Amino acid sequence: MNFGKQLPQGVADLYSNDYEKKEYVTDQINRVTKLHGFKPIQTPTFEYYDLFMNMPGTMDTDQMIKLIDHDGKILVLRPDATIPIARMVANSKDPVKFEKLSYVTNIFRMQMVTQMYFQGLSHS
Repeated sequence: MNFGKQLPQGVADLYSNDYEKKEYVTDQINRVTKLHGFKPIQTPTFEYYDLFMNMPGTMDTDQMIKLIDHDGKILVLRPDATIPIARMVANSKDPVKFEKLSYVTNIFRMQMVTQMYFQGLSHS
């Protein structure tokens, strides 16, 4: 089996040297935000498509990477970090604890350059 072309267009493996650099930057961001009283959070990698459909003007739905769950509902890989965090805070039983939040997370979008490609972005 030829493993040379096993990745989707627009993605790449992150080898240890680059991964260590990414982890160093992430650790520094987390250290500084914690020092200033921010609380780390994380939202799921995928969300219901409807969450983003109910926010008109926020994102082109063609950029969303969609999946179908076992019940036939449409899911999307997290195309934005702000909307899931707003959902998380709105659904919290104790919103006071969400005053200062920090996060470093991946977002996933299809973008049009000269052709379609998959882009995984780190977002903080």
